[in-house]
Amino acid sequence: MTTHHRDGQPVPERDRAWEAERRRRMAKLRQDSAKRTLEVIEQKFPDLKTGN
Repeated sequence: MTTHHRDGQPVPERDRAWEAERRRRMAKLRQDSAKRTLEVIEQKFPDLKTGN
């Protein structure tokens, strides 16, 4: 998480909180997308074995 802007000014606390929340949302979206992708692959190739 960045605590300072490029020009050296500190980032206000609420902006850092917003940035952290945005990161969490993006990570969840990526995770959900990966799950959906895996489900589609498993439907198209039911005999394909995954490593787990």
